[in-house]
Formats: sequence, C-alpha cells, structure tokens
Amino acid sequence: MVHTKHKIRIHGIIETKDGVKLLSPKIHKVVFAFIRNEFEELGCKLEAVCGTDDHVHVLFLHNPLKSISEVFKHVKGSVSHSINQADLTVEKFAWEYGYLALSIGESQVEKTVQYFNNQKDYHAKTSLNDELALFLKLYNIEAD
Repeated sequence: MVHTKHKIRIHGIIETKDGVKLLSPKIHKVVFAFIRNEFEELGCKLEAVCGTDDHVHVLFLHNPLKSISEVFKHVKGSVSHSINQADLTVEKFAWEYGYLALSIGESQVEKTVQYFNNQKDYHAKTSLNDELALFLKLYNIEAD
C-alpha cells in the first residue's frame, strides 16, 4: 500500500470533577458546542456528543497526528476554561482527571449513537458508576 490509511473511532466518556452535577440540561447545547469546536480544532471529526449532569459521551474519529491522551487533555482543559469564562455553572467547573476511551467498530456506530440518544432514560435507572463498570467489564479492562 502506497498511502497510509487510518480510521479509528473512539467512544469517550469524561466525568465532572468528583461527579458533581454541574452540567444542567439548560447548558448542554452550549457545552456541546464548546466540545464540538475543540474536536474540530484538533482535526478529530466529532460524530456525536451527549451527556447528563455529571458526564459527557463523545464519538469521534481519531486524528493520527495526536495521541488520544493529548486529545482528551486539550478538550477537557479548553472546555473547562470556556465553561468558567462563560460563567455557566454555579461553582467553578472542572473535569475529573481521567477519561474512558473505547474503540468502536464501523458496525457499532449506529448502535452507539442510539445509546447516546437514550442517555436520559438510561441514567434514570443506572448510575454513572454502574455504566462505567459495565463498559470496563465489556472491554475486559481492569478497574482501579
């Protein structure tokens, strides 16, 4: 093959610092726009974003010129700054230190987007900790 080809899709989850419920539905549109802008700036096509009051899910195409940790560090830092500059939350906003990044195959894109769209109903019955534990189990990742 003469040319390098690359298509790695990531389902990422980022949580508010200490799980504090600061992302009220009334600010989702603005926060998601901040997130979309940062992914675009990094050359990562953001295919979907959704969230609840304490975490956000993103589905994006990885830019091979950036490490996944660089992407999350940049997005989280810039979005936190934007949220605080816009004074969108009652207290200073910050993300939790880490993130969860999972690979998503082409055949799972539609199912993943549907999962994103059902977050409100899903979290009416399931906590974020239970959701994260399920993903860790499904992907055979050792919990902390």
